[in-house]
This record gives sequence, structure tokens and C-alpha cells, in this order.
Amino acid sequence: MQLLRIALVHDALPLGIWYGLVLILGATGNSLVITVVIRYRKMRSFTNILLASMSTADLLILLFCLPVQYCKYLSHSWIMGAFLCVAFHYVELMTMICSLMTMTTISIQRYAAVAFPMKSMSFRSKKRALKTVLVTWLLSALLAVPILFGQELEVYKTPKNVTVSWCWRRFSDHYWEKIFVLYQFVILYLGPFATTAISYLLLIQRLYFGEANSLLQENVSARSVGNANGSTAEHQQTYQAKSSRRFCPRREQSKKVTKMLVIILLLFFVCWTPTLVDEFLVAFDYLCHTSPTTTLKYMRMIFAIMKFSNSCINPIVYAFMSNSFRTTFIIVCNPLCLKRRHSLPVDSRTHNRRDSPISERSLRLHSDIRPTELLDGAQSVFRKQRLMKVKYAKN
Repeated sequence: MQLLRIALVHDALPLGIWYGLVLILGATGNSLVITVVIRYRKMRSFTNILLASMSTADLLILLFCLPVQYCKYLSHSWIMGAFLCVAFHYVELMTMICSLMTMTTISIQRYAAVAFPMKSMSFRSKKRALKTVLVTWLLSALLAVPILFGQELEVYKTPKNVTVSWCWRRFSDHYWEKIFVLYQFVILYLGPFATTAISYLLLIQRLYFGEANSLLQENVSARSVGNANGSTAEHQQTYQAKSSRRFCPRREQSKKVTKMLVIILLLFFVCWTPTLVDEFLVAFDYLCHTSPTTTLKYMRMIFAIMKFSNSCINPIVYAFMSNSFRTTFIIVCNPLCLKRRHSLPVDSRTHNRRDSPISERSLRLHSDIRPTELLDGAQSVFRKQRLMKVKYAKN
């Protein structure tokens, strides 16, 4: 009993503190992401709606799977019954598939928006985004079904005649376990991850290395037109100057968003790969199902921490790398803004012209929030307000 208490103090207590922090940060951050996308019309772009769907998956794994995982470790057995034995692993796999498929969809959509801007317009509507979310969840639920046939609650007695229950991954034949692990690792994980990585590589090539070619083509076009007609060349140069001023901010905006999404993908890869590799090695008899050594025990404990920590990281990345997400988070969390929201409805068109920069009116005036772009235009809010003040001063 004394040894058990020592183990609980040295292992379960620090782990409980860490899991508690992950749960609080993840639940708060992902709830904020979902709230701002639902509440503010300008936040409902194609990409943002899919990010809110991914936050829903993260919220599900935090609220359902994390407490079960901690109880399993705390009790050193499975005390939650046969239903949770199956449901825990099913929900965990389904949310992983949903998150990865969502990232894959976002990467393909963003590449198509840059490579084929006109053709992809019809696929970037809000209704299409909602349909995509629905299909992603249904497909994730379907692809996770095989794990329902591989989880089993086993009850046995120890040499000291103590009854212990444990939730195992056990198929009818060890051959099917290998097939499932290959299916999980190659088809459900590596396949979507490789597709996402390739899409981002192509997108980066377009954004960073396609600039010189596009500028060269514009210069050649201007020169050829100038040789044919001087006035037309002057008009062409004026048009190009206006077009470049509109295009460059969009390109820079897209670069920022791409950086953020690539970071999210890399964090997902770092946090989930160790657990999936461990399951792969166990299925092919390179590692033991149980943790007979202290090294293996703490290694798997760290893998579980990494896996669940990934579900609280994304909102932090949004807050640091997206000005508009950061602004809307402040609006929701700031008590002064909460009071202002009660007195000034979001949909009202009669707002005070002297609102502070971080206000609901500022968010409504945020013209850089487009269906094809993730929000990053807080500076345009202040610029528009200055222009409006000058306009009213002249009048």
C-alpha cells in the first residue's frame, strides 16, 4: 500500500496536474474558436469553418478521452466497463481521422484557390464548407468502424487472487491486428498526411517561387503593349500598379496563413506519430503490449501526454499567428467588450462612430476577411477608421 501511495504521488499527481492544464487550456481555446466562428459572420470563411470543425474534434477528445485515459492510469486497470473500452478507442481514432482529413481538405482548397482562382470559386462558399464538414465527420465515423471489432475487455485474476480488468486491442486472429494497424498507419495517417504535405509544398512553390515568373510576364506584357500603342501602355501600367497594390497584400496574407497551417500540420505529426509507431511495433511483435519496464512505461506516458496536448495547441497558434483570431478572442474575453456587446447589437447598423479599435463594429468593418482567406487584417480596421474620421471631418 505504501508503494502504491508513493507511485501515486510521484506519477499520478504530476500527470494529473498536466492533464488538468491541457484540459482547461484546450477546452477554453477550442470553445473560443467555435464561438467566434459561429457568432461573427465575417469569421465564417471556408477555412475558418473547417478550423472550427477541427476544434470540435479536439474538444471531443479532451472532454471524453482524456479523463478516461487518466482514470485508466490512476487505477492501474480498466474499471469503466466494456462499453467505454470500445467507445474510448473509437472516439480517439475518429477524432484523429477527422482532424487529419480536415487539414487535408484545407490544404487542397488553399492550393486550388491560388492555382485555379476562378474555377475554385464555387467550391469556397460557406454552404459548401458546411457540407464538407458534414461529409468529413461521417467519413471519419465510417473509417473508424474497424476498431470496434478489435477492442476487448478481459477479466483475469492475479497470482494473489485479485480480479483485474483490462482493455486490450485483440482481434480474432493476430493476422487481423496487423492488417488493422497497417490500415490505420498507412491509409488513415500517412496517406492524408502525405497529401497535405504535397499540397502545401505546391502552394509554397506558387507563393514564394512563382512571384518572379509572374512579374516577368507582367513586364513583358507591358513592353509589348507599349511598342504597339503608347497610350495603351500607359493605361496598362496604371492598371498594373493598381492591381499589384491589391494583389501583393493578398499574396502576403496567403503566405502568413500558409505558415500557420504548416505549423499546425507539423505539430500534429510530432504529437501523434510516436503513439501510432508504438502501436505499429506492438502489432508486429517488436514491443510488448504491456509496459514491463520503467522505460517503456514512462515512454508511453509521454506519448499519451503529447497526443492529448496537441488538442490544446491549435488555438494558441491561431492567437499568435492570426491577428483577427486574436482580436475576436479579446472581444469575447474582455468584460468591457462584453458590456459593449449588450448595448450595441452585432447586426445593428447604428453604431457609435467613435468605437474603440477592438470592438464589434471594428470586426464588422474588417474587409480583409474573405471567403478565400483566413483572417489577418486587423491593420485594415484601423486604416478604415482613420479614413472614416477624415471623411466626417470634411463633411
